[in-house]
Amino acid sequence: MISNHKGSVSIRTILLLAANAGFLIWILSARASAEDTRPVSYTGQPPQVSSSQSESEPALFIPETDEVTETTEPTADSQMSENESDTMPAIPDETLNLAMFDWYESTVRYNWFPSSAQQITDVSEILGDWKGWVKYDPNNEHGTSGDFLLYLNIDAGQSDIAATCSWYWTHYHKDAEGSYDDGQSHFRGTFDNGQLYTEGPGILHIKYFCNLEGRQYGVGMMETTDGIKAVICLMRP
Repeated sequence: MISNHKGSVSIRTILLLAANAGFLIWILSARASAEDTRPVSYTGQPPQVSSSQSESEPALFIPETDEVTETTEPTADSQMSENESDTMPAIPDETLNLAMFDWYESTVRYNWFPSSAQQITDVSEILGDWKGWVKYDPNNEHGTSGDFLLYLNIDAGQSDIAATCSWYWTHYHKDAEGSYDDGQSHFRGTFDNGQLYTEGPGILHIKYFCNLEGRQYGVGMMETTDGIKAVICLMRP
């Protein structure tokens, strides 16, 4: 009887333990299932992107904006109102050099002269000596682009205008250095409606003269007999 009693107790104990174990397994399974339904961000880590998805994304993301950055150069006729009050850049008071004509590239080439410039139409106001810069073959169409410095004298004859270029310095860009020059070129022509048009070893055409901030300026073009064009800028004093 004693052995049967012990055996019956052991069976009940085993059944009880099995029931408890089953209940524990059910609880753990339910908990694991609940954790699987939580959002990925629950762990505090960003979701992982598969390799196929990451390859389709752009390397950099640039947000859209209403601000526009101007990267192209303005055109020659873009005479914007904000530039009309600008003054010409300072001009070094020294021996004739390229820096004296920075005003053309920085201001006049793209935005023209400030509105305070007064055009010269009286021939008496352009007579005398000028400092000059020639931007030769500016687009290098002939493979001869260069910078020339000169002194220009304008004189009124009895029936026409004489213009004499005294060349001072010449630099073709294909050469490492420039060289000083002492040659001259002579032109003759007319002054009409504020423009000087002369011919000689080619064409010298100053299309605009003006007074501005105590100085005088002139801009125009030159063309050789073989068709090579150039920009010419004048100033004084």
